[in-house]
Order: sequence, then structure tokens, then C-alpha cells
Amino acid sequence: MITYEDLLKGHILDVGDSLEIDGCKYQVDTNTGYYLMGLNCGNLEIFKETHLNNESERYDWAREFGEMVGSPSCDFPELRTLEQLTKFVIDIYKRVYELKGVSSPSVESKSKSITISLPKGNKTLTHIKL
Repeated sequence: MITYEDLLKGHILDVGDSLEIDGCKYQVDTNTGYYLMGLNCGNLEIFKETHLNNESERYDWAREFGEMVGSPSCDFPELRTLEQLTKFVIDIYKRVYELKGVSSPSVESKSKSITISLPKGNKTLTHIKL
């Protein structure tokens, strides 16, 4: 599963890559161009989340990242290259997280709180193995 962080580190999406955006799982697919195919929700679902339900708004947004190819009636716009699709997907992540009020579109923090009990009389912790 490809993460937002992987994309920010320079990973370019490839056919068959899977990712999750706001609970929807997608897989990179190809027809005339490259697009995301919904696995557990429709291809249009992510655009409902970003309030871009109408076709012209979706396609105008996608055109900011590259050349549109394929049928203009597809729910998920097809872009000519995987690089263009990757840039579009990064922006989708950003928009979804902004709408949710999350300050950063990174994966939720994985840090955990640890409470340490020291034996009586010992006030120094010498090491911790995580």
C-alpha cells in the first residue's frame, strides 16, 4: 500500500499500486491514460469528499497537473503519464485533509505514551528498549 509520505518522498505511482484516501481504497489502473479505480467505493467518491461533484470541476482540477486523455465521461479523470497522476493524487490528499481540518496531510502520529515505574530509591533510568 502506497502512502502519502511515499509520494512526498518521490515515489511515482505505477499500475497496480494501491493506496487509501479517507477510507477509500484505490488502485492505479490504465486505459487510454492513468487513473485511480475505486476498490471499496466508486471512482467518483473522492470527488464527493472534496466537493467537486460535477465533471467540469474534476477535469479542470486534473488539468492543472497534466494532459487529459480518454473519455471525458469517466468518473476519475485519466492523465497521460504516471507522473501527472502522482501529482494529482498528492493534491487530492492535500485537499481532503484540508477539508477535514487536519493541519498536515501526513499519516496520523504513531507515537505512544509510556508510563515508567522505577523501583523505590532509584531515581535514574538507565535505558529503555522499545
